[in-house]
Amino acid sequence: MKNLVKVTAVAAIALMSTLSGQATVVLTPNQAPIDAYVNGSDGNQHFIQTFEFTFVGGYAVNNADIILITLPTDITVTDVDVDANFNDEIVVAYESANDPTFAATATSTTVTITTTTAGNNIDAGDRLWVMIPVAVASSASGT
Repeated sequence: MKNLVKVTAVAAIALMSTLSGQATVVLTPNQAPIDAYVNGSDGNQHFIQTFEFTFVGGYAVNNADIILITLPTDITVTDVDVDANFNDEIVVAYESANDPTFAATATSTTVTITTTTAGNNIDAGDRLWVMIPVAVASSASGT
C-alpha cells in the first residue's frame, strides 16, 4: 500500500467578489496516495480530488464571481489526455434550481472557476462540485 498524503489542507481556496464568505468547502477524500502519476509504464495512476462547495447565502450571480483553487507544491493537475491543455481535465457539476453556469480554466497548479450567467441566483444550500485529476509527487511529505 502506498503512503498517503493528507489533503485536508491540499489547496488554498479563494472565494472572490460576491462569493467571498458564501460557501463551505469539503475535500473528498481527505488523503491521496503519494506518487500518484499519469502515463507511467503501468498506466495511469492519477487520483481524483473533489471539492464540494455548499453555498450558505443567496445572491445574484455576476460574471466577476471567481473561485480560485491553488494546489500545493507537491500536487499538480494531471493532463490525462496529454494534449497540453489542463482546461479539459476539470469537471464541474452543480445542484441549483436557478441554473447558473460555471466555466473552468486550469494550469498545472491552479484551477479557476468563474460564473458565466449574470443575474441567475445562487441560493443557500446550492452545491458545486469541482473534480480535478491530480498527481502527487513522490517527495510529498504526508502531512
